[in-house]
Amino acid sequence: MKRTEIRAYEDRCTQSDPPACESRCPVHVDVKQMMLHMQKGELEEALRVYQKKIPFPRIISSVCDQPCQDVCMRKEMGGSLQIREIEKTCTTLGIIATKKIRIFKKTDHRVAVIGAGLSGLTAALLLYEKGHVVHVYEKKAEIGGQIRGFSSERLPKQLIDEDFDFLKSTGIQFFMGCEIGRDKPFDTIIDAYDAVFLGMGTMQAGMVATGKTQSLEIDLQTLSTEVSGVFAGGSMTRNQADYSPITSIAEGRSAAISIDRFVKKVSLTEGRHHEGAYKTRLYTNIQSVEHWAPVPPVDEGGGYSADEAAAEAARCIQCECMECVKSCKFLQSYGSYPKKYVREIANNVNIMMGIRQTKHMVNSCTYCGLCEERCPNALNMGEVCATAKEELVAKNAMPEAIHDFPIRDMQFSNSDYFQLFRHQPGMKSSQYMFYPGCQIAALAPEHVMKAYEYLTTHLAGGVGLYLGCCGAPAAWAGRDPLFKNTLEIFTKTWEEAGKPLIITACSTCHKIFKEALSDHVVQSIWEIYCQRGLPFQGTPAGHHRKISIHDACTAKNEPRVHQAVRHILISKGFEIQELPFSGEKSKCCGYGGLVSFANRQLAQEMVADRIGESQQDYIVYCQMCHDYFSKQGKTCWHIFDLIHRDLSQEDWRGESNQLTFSQRHENRIKLKQRLLKEVWRDDMDRQPEDHESIVVRFSPKMEQVMNDRLILLSDIQQVIYHAETTNNKIYHPNNNHYTAKLRPGIITYWVEYSIEETSFLVHKAYSHRLEINRQVKENEHRKYSL
Repeated sequence: MKRTEIRAYEDRCTQSDPPACESRCPVHVDVKQMMLHMQKGELEEALRVYQKKIPFPRIISSVCDQPCQDVCMRKEMGGSLQIREIEKTCTTLGIIATKKIRIFKKTDHRVAVIGAGLSGLTAALLLYEKGHVVHVYEKKAEIGGQIRGFSSERLPKQLIDEDFDFLKSTGIQFFMGCEIGRDKPFDTIIDAYDAVFLGMGTMQAGMVATGKTQSLEIDLQTLSTEVSGVFAGGSMTRNQADYSPITSIAEGRSAAISIDRFVKKVSLTEGRHHEGAYKTRLYTNIQSVEHWAPVPPVDEGGGYSADEAAAEAARCIQCECMECVKSCKFLQSYGSYPKKYVREIANNVNIMMGIRQTKHMVNSCTYCGLCEERCPNALNMGEVCATAKEELVAKNAMPEAIHDFPIRDMQFSNSDYFQLFRHQPGMKSSQYMFYPGCQIAALAPEHVMKAYEYLTTHLAGGVGLYLGCCGAPAAWAGRDPLFKNTLEIFTKTWEEAGKPLIITACSTCHKIFKEALSDHVVQSIWEIYCQRGLPFQGTPAGHHRKISIHDACTAKNEPRVHQAVRHILISKGFEIQELPFSGEKSKCCGYGGLVSFANRQLAQEMVADRIGESQQDYIVYCQMCHDYFSKQGKTCWHIFDLIHRDLSQEDWRGESNQLTFSQRHENRIKLKQRLLKEVWRDDMDRQPEDHESIVVRFSPKMEQVMNDRLILLSDIQQVIYHAETTNNKIYHPNNNHYTAKLRPGIITYWVEYSIEETSFLVHKAYSHRLEINRQVKENEHRKYSL
């Protein structure tokens, strides 16, 4: 994955961006973490969080102008959080730890700080910690500057002195009562130091050797740009009411960073775009947040008690986005959020050596696109996973065994066993092409017969029929060349047929053809039913009338499909109760992306999550949704079950269609045979393969084991046929069983069976779904025969 692509995806995720209160605070106090500790009664921990960013906690907690409060998400939901009052509770009731001065590495650089207000003191402290020699010049007898202009009721002198007391133990040298320009010329300061910080408001031009008149005042920002090594900050205001202590600290910190970089001769601007107050990108959904008014202190003059502060801190909604994670089982299952996932996936894809740990992750996304719908910046993790999967496959770093079964199933559907294109009987061209899809043909072939009969009856101009698989399994497996080849074969047939309008009964096929061809050449069969009328108009009786619709996730961008399905159900007399996630926000049933083959447990959790959204019976229009839901006991119907029946004439129930994979293959073969025979009066032109002559029997339990292990009847037949024709098998004299194995592709199949008069009875079967990238020569003496 390219670095630019990674950064683009990462930048869309705002979850790691700070809450508004933290970003608007000039020094970025972690209010969220502080409130979390406070509501748990962890006052000392909350105080430690506060002290990480505030060098003078008693002062700031008393007189901070609270820029955080104006942007608090609680402001419209009961009132802004009383952050300063909670901070004051921490500094009043907590034990303020003496600030530990950690000097990184001493240097020979000398820095002068002019002005001992909050900005100057903050700059001096940080520069001293960087190891520089720091001298502070203050014209007054006390340090503190404008901070001493607050009333003693609001900010007692004792608190100021206590906060500044630790500075005495530092190596910072203070020159008190020294006014630059009067007691010491400014040009001598410039000559004596490597950098100068101006932490006062204005100064006389005569202090600077610039040749300007004695009476002219020069703005500090202008001065700092005219004289190299001079940095301004802590601009003094004439009005005490406009003075911002927290901004002064931020300015001192920013200037210290600039000075440190200046003397070290590194970039002054690199990586500083979020320094000081700024507007966060973090999105926080407050629609479900209840109104909750601020907690009033019992003692208004004395502030909050510890319990009151904890109660007020509990009002904090702990701002975060996580909109996509809240809705997606896949994103939840890995315990983090997209920004971190993107970087982790990219790092694993791009490594030259080592084990790639994220293959499981990229194979666990259904590509439903719900994350994109929920994300305020439309970040689609499906795109990330799909790109990563394709690159891993291209690098031969994705084991083929993971997706071997669905790929083989796709290839079966596009082989002579099932694939077919014919014009409508009696027609030499087709204005329409019906493409039912491979899954409905496997699970409910009768619906394909009825739907095709309906289309040929209601549409003029000829309706061709195309049986096959659209290539979705290859796309979902990251097998891009195979997918493109599959699509090319279909497109060639479609073009040779005159580019007829493609009518789909599968939303996945609809999506793939629409993206590959155009919106104008694809239409869902549900729209046709709406336009031409339903074959039966009977409505259901009693308790069957109220239902919920599970929209196919691959139809999330198809409002016409959503409307058509609802129109059909309403015309059938159903009352629709919409699911929380429907339409463009629909969730996947667990089949998308072939998740059930790579992460079966997660796929089952997805199904349980989806069917748990409502107690109502479900109507679906994706055959795999029907299959997955009914397997976990959810009463649901495919919309074809309703269209092709007169509901008023029978006591109908949802069909479970619990068919094995082998039965699904058989259904496709039989559907093709039946269509050829009944519609075109033709026979299936296919010679059976040799192994198909093997007659196999197994118990219902064994049949289920085979299905769970993705072993087809044809796999068993091939193993036994190979064993019986080559005599390559193991005989077990204790029970007269044989064990044989065969690796027709990348999967090795093992079968234990016994021989009957006209058939073979299977007792055990399993497969090795691992690909070992090395050849192992078998020992020559290990050859078994009867």
